Amino acid sequence: MQFGIEESNIEIVGVNRTTFSPNLYIDQLSEILKLDLPVELLNMQLVIFKEQWSSKAKQYFRFLSNIENNNSGHTIDSFTSDKEKELAKTLNINENDLPILKFLQKKKIDRN
Repeated sequence: MQFGIEESNIEIVGVNRTTFSPNLYIDQLSEILKLDLPVELLNMQLVIFKEQWSSKAKQYFRFLSNIENNNSGHTIDSFTSDKEKELAKTLNINENDLPILKFLQKKKIDRN
């Protein structure tokens, strides 16, 4: 599912469908927004959700800064090492979440 659209329901004649990896951030956010909660509780859930993902971003980029090859052209657009893949599995993120992690980390740096 990408942005709330089930790909299996999309029928375009003559066009190859691209299979997207799930974006865990968007999926989790949409599940929170579907909850039937009072506004105060929904706001609290969203704050907790944002802090959890900010923490994931901080941990991921701290890990990258400790990788020796980070200064030799390593990009953060994909998981390139087994250690990165293991960290991503531990943090419950995937490659489609990397732009969101970059955004959250940049936003945190801009605030400081």
